[in-house]
Amino acid sequence: MKIELNQPEEAFATFRIAGDKLVPGAITKILGITPTRSHSKGEQYRDGPNGSPVVGRTGVWFVSSDQFLDRHYPLVFHIQLAMALLGVFNQKKLSMVRSRVNEDALHIVLTCYWHGPTGAHTPEIPKDIFDMIELIPAKLEIDFDADQEPPDNEPVFVKA
Repeated sequence: MKIELNQPEEAFATFRIAGDKLVPGAITKILGITPTRSHSKGEQYRDGPNGSPVVGRTGVWFVSSDQFLDRHYPLVFHIQLAMALLGVFNQKKLSMVRSRVNEDALHIVLTCYWHGPTGAHTPEIPKDIFDMIELIPAKLEIDFDADQEPPDNEPVFVKA
């Protein structure tokens, strides 16, 4: 079930596990969730519903919070959900993920995306989130963007 809100900002968080030795089914089994997308190195997949076939240069398993939570929820909710899906709050799952990551030389990346209207303040990521990211361990990527006001000297065209 996906709950929707009517907010001007949009956000989502994606965590990705990647590496040449990645076995997507093993990660799915450990975490007990279906990924947004996954493939092994050398496996053919489509990058999008209408995309052309592509051969994976490395294995990738990822899940995006917007698969479960509307993009208009605050970014921190999306990050917390992504952390929960990864098993941060379940010591047994987290230990199993860490073991798999270490054994197969995999990498975990948490990507945080936020887009807001002109003048919006970028969200803050609480310190406890950074502590959890270190606990995994994962790399953090942040993509924050806000709409820009047009310069005063340029006309604004409105389509009639």
